[in-house]
Amino acid sequence: NQISLLQKQVSKLDLQIRQSNAMIKDLGIQVKDTESSIGQTSLKIDDSRQKLAAIIRIIWEESQTSLVEILLSSNKISDFFDNLMSLENLNSKNQELLKNIKDLKVYLEDQKDSLDSEKIDLEKIVKMQILQKQQNEAARKEKDNFLKLTEAQYQKQLQDKKETQKMASAIRARIFEI
Repeated sequence: NQISLLQKQVSKLDLQIRQSNAMIKDLGIQVKDTESSIGQTSLKIDDSRQKLAAIIRIIWEESQTSLVEILLSSNKISDFFDNLMSLENLNSKNQELLKNIKDLKVYLEDQKDSLDSEKIDLEKIVKMQILQKQQNEAARKEKDNFLKLTEAQYQKQLQDKKETQKMASAIRARIFEI
């Protein structure tokens, strides 16, 4: 009967180990996807920064020329106003890129937090699997031990186990009294 119970326990632990392996594989895929997404987001941020730098350079260059120079260099007054409008458009594009960079940075931080969380989950599952394997190995050893015992040895071992449990109960009772 004990051997049968131990065989069931071993089978159950084997199933739990297989489930843990599947969870580890799934989390591994999620980690790779998140790392890939982080890489893509970083590339988008770099691209936005380059565009922002170019716009800032153009705005700076345009701001170095005085209004009088712009008026004198323009053939028409409408060219002057077109130039002002293009500066205004560059400024709004600049604001848009800054917002885009901030949004991407927040998204990147969220992805990194998600990745850290997934890695922590993966570590927990691996630790759980190690414990399951140890329990499985202990159950197998106990099963093998029972298979080697004769009936008399088995009965003696059961008696010893009951006595140990009685002693443990007595010790617990004394602890509660104290």
